[in-house]
Amino acid sequence: MKRARIGFQRLVRPMGAGWEVWNLPDQSESLPENASTHPGTPAAQDESDLLAIPARSVVSAALWVPTVEASELDEAVRLELELSGLPAPKAVSSSISLRTITEEDGRTLVACSLFPTEMPDTLGGLGFRHFEASPHLVKLPENAATIWREGDDLVLCLTRGKSVVVWETLHADASDQEVCLWLRLATTQLQAERVIPRWLEWHDPAEVLAGRDIPIAQGGKWSTARGEFLTPKLPEQRSAWQPPSTLQVIDQSQKKRKFRQLAFASLAAYLLLIFVAIGYIGFMKVQAALLESERDALAAEVETFAPVSRAWQLVAPTVEAEQFPLEILLQLVTNMPDSGIRLTTLTMNDNEVLVEGEAASVTLASNFFDSIENDEDFQYVTWEMPPPSLLPNNTARFQMRGTIRGL
Repeated sequence: MKRARIGFQRLVRPMGAGWEVWNLPDQSESLPENASTHPGTPAAQDESDLLAIPARSVVSAALWVPTVEASELDEAVRLELELSGLPAPKAVSSSISLRTITEEDGRTLVACSLFPTEMPDTLGGLGFRHFEASPHLVKLPENAATIWREGDDLVLCLTRGKSVVVWETLHADASDQEVCLWLRLATTQLQAERVIPRWLEWHDPAEVLAGRDIPIAQGGKWSTARGEFLTPKLPEQRSAWQPPSTLQVIDQSQKKRKFRQLAFASLAAYLLLIFVAIGYIGFMKVQAALLESERDALAAEVETFAPVSRAWQLVAPTVEAEQFPLEILLQLVTNMPDSGIRLTTLTMNDNEVLVEGEAASVTLASNFFDSIENDEDFQYVTWEMPPPSLLPNNTARFQMRGTIRGL
């Protein structure tokens, strides 16, 4: 069954004495066999390329942790790394890649890849954004110990089933005795801990040990049948590790991209605002011209009614039944008490009403004013009354002013 690749265009990995660059198809379970090889440090590639970090630069460890709960796995791995003497951060983060291999008797076998805190010097300054340990990018036989060369190092990778469990590296110039001891140390303890099978197939598909006397324990022998082994493959699980230098470049790139997007959005909004303003100003000018023309026409028509309006204003006080002087006087008299109040003056001028009179006391004058002010028939008049003045005969002279609303 074909599987879609996960966003990579090329795979760049160390192999032999140099670096191989593989073009990745859009969808393929197998990769092309024609790779270009570059000696020394690989040239900087596109941001969508995947760089294989040499096995020497990534610490590998296989741990049995006493839990099968996914929520407890990170903390259990951190504690096991501390007990093993390996560098363990306060919390398992993107610098450590974990792969669950199997579960047995309430324990979980976890393959750990501990990435460096910074990009190796030989790979610094390149434009890669995605990284993975090189053993996870190689097709390997099942339940086997496979050896190949990366630059100046021999790489031994051990698998359990199809899964990469752990790898070790040794300088390629090591003697036959050193290589034998290295192979024995790399496998014996892991077999005792049931991390890898007790019986392994030994593979040297690139024949890096050809011509050397390297015996294998348990009567095994080296197989040099290359077949499809050591051909590239994409990882089943994508590593999130990125060195600080790469994160800084990505952060700067994102900031520049956001700034450009913000600048373009601001420019577009500014231009749109200008176009809207220009259109609105044009529209308002047309509306103003229409309103001005309509105003002139209405002004001329209103002028024809001006004499009639003035005549009506002159006769309004006598035409309005409620505002007729006699009607106002009637309402005033209606609100007078039976005794103690005498009206002396009633004057009307346009919408102003002046009422003067005398009261037996200041209190009586105030009560009369309250009665007038609260009279529902006088709600069209706003009344006010200054404080009454006392006369020599102890009577109070009052004055009420009213303003007729609506005139």
